[in-house]
Amino acid sequence: VNVVLLGNPGAGKSTLAQVIIQRASGVFASVRGLFQYVKGVELYTAGIIPSKLEHRELGNVILHDSAGQPEYYSSHIAVLENLLHGSAAVFIIIVSLSDIQVYKHLHYWLTIVENECHKALGQCHVITVASHIDEVDQRNLPNIYRELAEISSSRLSQQSIVNCGLVHLDCRKLGGSELSSFTTILSSACQSIRSTNTR
Repeated sequence: VNVVLLGNPGAGKSTLAQVIIQRASGVFASVRGLFQYVKGVELYTAGIIPSKLEHRELGNVILHDSAGQPEYYSSHIAVLENLLHGSAAVFIIIVSLSDIQVYKHLHYWLTIVENECHKALGQCHVITVASHIDEVDQRNLPNIYRELAEISSSRLSQQSIVNCGLVHLDCRKLGGSELSSFTTILSSACQSIRSTNTR
């Protein structure tokens, strides 16, 4: 199953990709991971970097970490069209809550996903991740989450897309309840696509 990370620069795509890669073998227990941060994250991704994983929780996946810089966007479209030629994919759209244009960026990436998913064989799944929650006034989080969830649900109403909801997490942590919840949602989306492909 293809899993594609999308978002603007600095949102946490490569960090979350490294968390998923490092957790592939199941070495990090949830409690231990609460206190450990991911290491080995490249600051600038060029293009789309695929990582083939035999993941303990997700099964066999190809994780695609995409660059957030605008100069790569047109090539992203070509890669996505190619990926979706054979089957559906899971899209993880990561938005940074510390970004004052968070809603605009979410709309942009949802538009990309909407435009590409109708070309897929089967339903694509979309998970929206709100990152950098530690950089926002905690009193504002309920309103921000509500707005992000409303944007996602209103935009992801096509037959070709399954909206898996909004998850907030610290993309740097290797464990914890937020990451466990995210992993459960991602695993379910991967399994759904896998079962559709075998029919």
